[in-house]
Amino acid sequence: MYDTAYVNGEIVAVGSFTQVCQEGTGTGHCAAGTTVTRDDIFAYSPVTGAIDPDFVPVLDAGPAWAVVAGPAGNTVYVGGAFTAVNGVTHHGIVELNVAPGDASTDGAVVTTFAASVSKQVHSLALSPDGTALYIGGEFTMVDDESTFGPGGAKVQSLARLNADTGVVDNSFAYTLSDPLTGEATQIEAMALSPASSGGDYLAFAGTAQQVNGVSRPRLAIVDTGGTLGAASSLAAFTAPILQNNCSAEHDYVQGIDFSPDSSFVVIADTGAKNDGSTPYSVCDAAARFDVNSADTAPSGTVAVAPAWINYAGGDSFYAIAIAGGVVYAGGHNRWVNNYCGYNFVCDANGLLVAGLAALDANTGVALPWFHPLTLRGHGTTYVATFPAGTYDGPNAGLILGTDVNSIAGAYHSENAIFPVAPPSSSTPGGPIPSGMFNEEGGASLKPPTCLDDTGNSSTSGNAVDSTTCSNDAEQNWNIEADGSIQINGLCLDTAGSATGNDTPIVVNTCNVSTGGTTQQWAQGPGNTLVNQGAANECLTVPGGKVTSGRALKIQTCNGATDQVWPLPAAPGPPPGRPVGEIYPELTQSNAQVPCLDNVSNQSELETCTGAPEQRSTLNANGTIQIDGNHCLDSSAPLQTGTVTVVLDPCTGAATQQWTVGANYELVNTGVEAVNGGTPYCLVDPGSATVNGTQMQISACASGDNYAWRLPAL
Repeated sequence: MYDTAYVNGEIVAVGSFTQVCQEGTGTGHCAAGTTVTRDDIFAYSPVTGAIDPDFVPVLDAGPAWAVVAGPAGNTVYVGGAFTAVNGVTHHGIVELNVAPGDASTDGAVVTTFAASVSKQVHSLALSPDGTALYIGGEFTMVDDESTFGPGGAKVQSLARLNADTGVVDNSFAYTLSDPLTGEATQIEAMALSPASSGGDYLAFAGTAQQVNGVSRPRLAIVDTGGTLGAASSLAAFTAPILQNNCSAEHDYVQGIDFSPDSSFVVIADTGAKNDGSTPYSVCDAAARFDVNSADTAPSGTVAVAPAWINYAGGDSFYAIAIAGGVVYAGGHNRWVNNYCGYNFVCDANGLLVAGLAALDANTGVALPWFHPLTLRGHGTTYVATFPAGTYDGPNAGLILGTDVNSIAGAYHSENAIFPVAPPSSSTPGGPIPSGMFNEEGGASLKPPTCLDDTGNSSTSGNAVDSTTCSNDAEQNWNIEADGSIQINGLCLDTAGSATGNDTPIVVNTCNVSTGGTTQQWAQGPGNTLVNQGAANECLTVPGGKVTSGRALKIQTCNGATDQVWPLPAAPGPPPGRPVGEIYPELTQSNAQVPCLDNVSNQSELETCTGAPEQRSTLNANGTIQIDGNHCLDSSAPLQTGTVTVVLDPCTGAATQQWTVGANYELVNTGVEAVNGGTPYCLVDPGSATVNGTQMQISACASGDNYAWRLPAL
């Protein structure tokens, strides 16, 4: 599944497939008698799931890469690798009728639209006024012409068409060139700025490093003028960091989206590791680039560094969708927050997301409480948000396309819809990372650090430092409307409410409502954090030291990286204890990640799917509750060798209590106590990782099979 569009009460889906069916009762597989042949495109009712029997356009080749609703609301434009539709020549682009219940029209080609390209169309975008259709892909001719008008610029990968007729708009003439060695020149992804913010800017990405002979490595923005025939210009925006190659390019940028207010774009890309350049490039990562008025000027060049980069650690990203303060990133990735890993989880705040992640739009840090796991497969290739009254009736939400049949622990074959749940918090919250680890957008050689309430204290006057990011309670800050930054019922403050340079930072009893101005903070230029009770004083890591546990102060604002603290924009985590999967720092032979699973009240490893029997809750008393009222337990507390791990009814017994060691070991408190203080740990015996492996407890040792990642806040 590569794309969808909501048109005339139906969802039109495109991709690379040959059959579709309606969901079966109970099993979730095909309902009897509903399987039909559909080559790369079909339509269905979002209300009943019924496949439209009359919408059966026949594409002679695939995939179909993109689909977008037509301006009248009863047609779709489809882009792909086909050369004929319904037996008639249509190269790469076609407009189809969507007329449920009208067998004579439904799925028929709109003959008045007669565009064609020489090879294939990957991406489509329709102008807000419905007059102009933007097409991007791999082609050197449009409507049988290789130049934009007689003697005009060469056609290469991008064009603007009359949305009614398909005739190319020669006033919009942009030629892409200088692709990576061995790669075809092509656009892989394209996004038009939202209509609510003007809809004038087109961002596109692909293999080209030049646009109209000007350096624009892999990512460029054009001011379209907003309508068919309008004067347009190549924006000054450029991202020099994308000049740095990755070790395995895979066509590099695959997904892109504008924020709702058009103030930034986020890209998703492939590429494995960076090529060793400094700063690191954006390889197997998602990255935000801010876009302001200077960046969109019609002349010159403005170099823009990423506001943040989130690395997967060797796995590709393919798709991006932005919704308010959240960036949804889809791909082949097992983890996020994983800049130092490569095909293993590395960072202390690394998270298992398996195909779909939610990132905070301001900080780039993943939201640990959103992780509807998929199987590995090729990955999530498509994500998009939708408004109420479309895909899911009264609900707004998120739709994804993939190539696996397990999504969020349930059977969903290659596509799924997530409705928007009532917000658990209207207050932004989560970790606040130090900007010292965004050197021109590239990760430093040190672990990223976050603002930290030392020791998770609720004591007024407790020191605040910058500590390795870990997604735990002492880094879970709430950003309040009154300008306070709160944690554990306390507010970020200066010691003694002093305002002088070098004053230490602490947490204090909140008193903003009674005039505590030193507890009020504001995001300043460049994501500095300015204290509102002092004169030009910013939250600072003194001396720019990158060591974990560095006590913080306020110092005169200078905009240096040691004063950069982007505040969370996404809602904070829901109340309660951390919930999610527990997995070792090992992968299975097919590169899947194994998780602890409740199998007949035995604790075994099974491929992570997000199923209920793999969901664990970390309780305050140290117990680990899995799949209902069952807790991880030892089958025999007194031991000298190994014993099996079972799931017993939760009683709070000592053998059901676990602590986390320095290297992510899970130490059983009860077993340690009755064995003379010798620590005993959860272990995957023999580092087997295969499904059905029974977990054991044995004397703690080093090794990835003793290292377990737990759910985070």
